Amino acid sequence: MSIQPVNAQQQLSPHSTSAEPLPAPSGQAYPQPRASGRAAGDSTSFNNPIPSLHRFDSIHASHYSRNEVAASIKSADSTMVEIGTKIDSMKETLQIIVKNFPPYPPGSNDRINFLRNFNSLRQQIDALTIPRPNETSAIALKLRGLNTGKGGLNIPALADTVPEATDPQIHQAIGNLDSARKTLDAGRVALAGEAATLISNAASR
Repeated sequence: MSIQPVNAQQQLSPHSTSAEPLPAPSGQAYPQPRASGRAAGDSTSFNNPIPSLHRFDSIHASHYSRNEVAASIKSADSTMVEIGTKIDSMKETLQIIVKNFPPYPPGSNDRINFLRNFNSLRQQIDALTIPRPNETSAIALKLRGLNTGKGGLNIPALADTVPEATDPQIHQAIGNLDSARKTLDAGRVALAGEAATLISNAASR
């Protein structure tokens, strides 16, 4: 048996970096590596997910802002409804005093109690117009404009101690309540009309 010389091209240098496989023994084949299914230079599977996460955070924040403003608008409208109910109760209270026959005379306990009830409801309205912690500035401003002062609903307090409010003063107060109701209703209509814009502005921030 003669020994065949080794071809120089088949010799491997100790420092060779060639990726060419060694020839397999006669009659045998080395297993071939599986194809990765990805063309050379294709880096699709290695795309950085961070940009898409930032986009998701931005969309989430936008949705949160819109939902927050929508909830604030709904809360403000409910507050306005409650204020309207109190205005109606105040008017009924005063009408009892002047329309009762015979009317409650000045200095009577009943008359004074009705007047105190009127002033109590007035204070409750003012408490409702105080901005809540999470109230948006635009909506908080609308609620502050519904206080009972001259710049708002203009519902002055009535004297509820002797000498208490007179009949003419009570009639004047009833007229103020009618005007306050119109102001409040106009405020609700304005809030409904501006709702879409307020929500849109919140989404674009």
